[in-house]
Amino acid sequence: MKINVSKALWGVAALLGAITGFLALEAHYQQTHFSCQNKITVFNQNGALVSDNAFEFEGQLGKYSATGKFSRRDRDEQTVNNTFGFYFWNVDKKLVIVANEESHHSPAYDRIPLFLPDVIFHRDMAIALTLIKINPEAYLFLRNDAPVFFCKKTG
Repeated sequence: MKINVSKALWGVAALLGAITGFLALEAHYQQTHFSCQNKITVFNQNGALVSDNAFEFEGQLGKYSATGKFSRRDRDEQTVNNTFGFYFWNVDKKLVIVANEESHHSPAYDRIPLFLPDVIFHRDMAIALTLIKINPEAYLFLRNDAPVFFCKKTG
């Protein structure tokens, strides 16, 4: 039995091309379909916010939710929560997040004298972050090359 070398080479090239295309699609899918969570503490001289946060990324749509406690020296601790949907895109190695609805947050957020990004509160506000996958189970979000938060993969 004779093997047609030319057809075999074309077959191998086609197979390698299909495998490469599949691996590229899988990598893109993993970058745009995942969820992660973290716990952050933000504070200044007047108070502190401790919050459990969750991010869900599904294609170009996402969801953010946070629950936590806000405390000030001169007031009782308050429970805070916040959720909003967003669109996201990868542009020039940056993750651009644009809120697609008004934030649904507890009134305590209005009194938090902390530096939280506008995207948390207002529709059509944006934030650009660098997303670095530091291992198979965790991501690091950077803003202007400064770490903003660490996020452990949950799905």
